[in-house]
Amino acid sequence: MNLNDTTKSRIRASIREAQEIINSKVLESHNPFWNSSISRFLIIMRDLIKKSEKYLNKRIDFTDDVKIDLDIKDVTDLITYYRNAVCHPEADNLTSFEIDNSKVETSFNVIFGKGNLLQIGSFTFDNEYEDDVAINFADKKLLLKRHLIRAFCELKLAFDPHLT
Repeated sequence: MNLNDTTKSRIRASIREAQEIINSKVLESHNPFWNSSISRFLIIMRDLIKKSEKYLNKRIDFTDDVKIDLDIKDVTDLITYYRNAVCHPEADNLTSFEIDNSKVETSFNVIFGKGNLLQIGSFTFDNEYEDDVAINFADKKLLLKRHLIRAFCELKLAFDPHLT
């Protein structure tokens, strides 16, 4: 499918905005703009992922450090899940899960660098990487660099030859 000029322009603007968020380093440490910045970044990423699938027939499908389950098959599913969770905070199915026969709700827990933030029964929310940021919704974990920024780089590379 061919990209028309309007779609190209929108993709370029999204890539530019995402790159500005990354370059600002606002997502790498706790600050008053972190929640709004990660929310906007997830919205942009979801949009670019959908456009990549629609116009380039390319899915971002790596699974490194992705916990595979019934809902999550690859990083595209994980990013989509997180975009939905930040845009629909009232959606119980996105913030809660069953563990040891009990309903547990976890949302927007964040670990900057290596650490263990939460242990509930057999569930642990941790970050094994000193150089990354881990974000938790329900029993899912999203890593800033290893998931989001890597997926962004792959999308940017995929779109580049089509945006001239």
